[in-house]
Amino acid sequence: MRSLTFNHVGLATACCLMFAGCTAQQSATAPVQGSVTHNGEPVGLGQVVFQPVSAEDKNYPGKPARATVQPDGNYTLTTFDEGDGALLGKHRVTFELGPQPAGEYRDGKQHPPSPEEVKQWRALRGLVSDTQEVEVVSGKNSIDLELVKR
Repeated sequence: MRSLTFNHVGLATACCLMFAGCTAQQSATAPVQGSVTHNGEPVGLGQVVFQPVSAEDKNYPGKPARATVQPDGNYTLTTFDEGDGALLGKHRVTFELGPQPAGEYRDGKQHPPSPEEVKQWRALRGLVSDTQEVEVVSGKNSIDLELVKR
């Protein structure tokens, strides 16, 4: 009975050390922020995604960075921790508009989206970033994106 307990403790310790070693290593990131515009006007909808591109590992080049575009058109990327930016290196840039605005629930009622929100969403359908690939370098990165037709 005693050896069984020691075996379990040893196995548990080995598993903890193994998992700690796997998760402790985190690749270097650099802060990335910028703005998203269309025809020079701020875009206040959607998400920006920076997907790492790697010649060495095409199956999993690294964790993508994401940001929700704020109402003023600005974004700040996050990969692991809020606002930490993107992995260093080359990235493929995409803009994801998301589903049509559904309004919001407040005061016990469902309120439809404003006509302006729906109009902006419709105008942005099918647009892509004019910047298709970027390089994230050590230090602060400011990367502005202009949305254009495909």
